[in-house]
Amino acid sequence: MKKLVLFTFLWSLSSLAAEVDHFMALNTSILDSAELFNEKVNNQIQKGLKKIPADEASCLEAQKVVFKEMQDGIGFKVNKYYRKEIASEFKFPHGMSKFELVKSSIYKDVLFMRVVPVIEEILNFNGIYFGIDKLSHFFAMGRIFFNRYLRYKKRGLAEQEIEKKLLKSGDFSEKTYLGLWGTLTYSYADQESNYQGFLFFKKFCYGEQPYLVQGNQGWKLSREVDIRDYVNPYWNEIFNPSAYAKIGAKAISKNIQAYCEDLKFSPFFHRRMNYYKSRVWKKSNSQIYFEELMNRGESPSNSPFSIESLCPTCRHH
Repeated sequence: MKKLVLFTFLWSLSSLAAEVDHFMALNTSILDSAELFNEKVNNQIQKGLKKIPADEASCLEAQKVVFKEMQDGIGFKVNKYYRKEIASEFKFPHGMSKFELVKSSIYKDVLFMRVVPVIEEILNFNGIYFGIDKLSHFFAMGRIFFNRYLRYKKRGLAEQEIEKKLLKSGDFSEKTYLGLWGTLTYSYADQESNYQGFLFFKKFCYGEQPYLVQGNQGWKLSREVDIRDYVNPYWNEIFNPSAYAKIGAKAISKNIQAYCEDLKFSPFFHRRMNYYKSRVWKKSNSQIYFEELMNRGESPSNSPFSIESLCPTCRHH
């Protein structure tokens, strides 16, 4: 019975917490699939809009119908597509079992990962490489944040106060069940994708130029959704490194350092990092919030796990 309870607990965590090893794709080129994402999501939105009776719904009610069309049970259709249906050239690595992925990754010494293998493949949207798990955060946590936003808004809280509460809850999740409790990882890239997902869901009915507008024929899209408005370099866990629990920090750091020589001479790595730098013209409220938390010592520092710290001779230039 105890074994069954433990297995159930670990399995439930695996559906929430996953990691990605970007070092696996260090010298690999992955085809950009942002347009595929946009096509699928916009088609789902249009199907949802057709199910809304004309002039018989508020924006939030219309939004619920659209969101339902985007979902696949408790998950989202586009996530399932990227995990199970998309052609192999659009993600990396491929052709490996989940256990093989763990054994080849920087997380190979983390017990949780060997028991519940949750290493995700890597995608490319607009030249930005990130793990498929970030789409789960974007949709699942973004939706959770948005539902909380509505509740806080009903209570009369100011926008800035609401955002602070949402980001604080994200900090708690990474310190516990979505991060440090299982994979020994506190992912700041997860925090960014959580926040961008919240902005995505919020944009349907709130802010300047919301996605949904009501016309003579009912609700329609004011413009198509473009995932490139939300994916940024802070989704990448080399550019925006994670922090690790003490129990796993030494082993994971050692495994990263095994790549130092490759990083030093990799044109792929230097081009990507320079491209990411060129894409960062404004930090999100989330990135600013978590940098401030780190500076105050209220969340784990990722500085010891940056490439600059672990591989000082291979700085990108």
